[in-house]
Amino acid sequence: MSRHLTDEELIKYALRSLANTVRLQQHLFKCGDCLRRLVELEATVLADRLARTPEMIQLADRPLFICHETAEGMVYCRAEKCGHGWRAHRWGTKGEAGRRFRFVSEANQDLISTFREMYPEHRCTRRCRLNPRLNALSPFETADVHLRR
Repeated sequence: MSRHLTDEELIKYALRSLANTVRLQQHLFKCGDCLRRLVELEATVLADRLARTPEMIQLADRPLFICHETAEGMVYCRAEKCGHGWRAHRWGTKGEAGRRFRFVSEANQDLISTFREMYPEHRCTRRCRLNPRLNALSPFETADVHLRR
């Protein structure tokens, strides 16, 4: 695949509404531009609370986990189940922080807005990942990631 993915393809991929995603996954693995657009589109969809179609509600109500490469090192943003609510958990070279929320959509929104405030100059690179796998992280980073499934 030599062409870039369209916004429509990326949104359908993000919403898990495509039957065959292998071709798209292979392209995203090799194309930092399309991966950056995917992360931006998912963040925009999560933040856009005005357009509440059933597909958007499904995406907004799914816990977000994003790994960003910044000039200061890797920064992780994850919505985690915490008791009867959700925690917006951020960690990286600047330390660790978190806030509790009643709904996962609120935790997701906090992760997105706080990251944008802390790193306004950030542009996603090939190392930025949406829902990163643990085995893709370094051993040091893996020790800090707590998956609760």
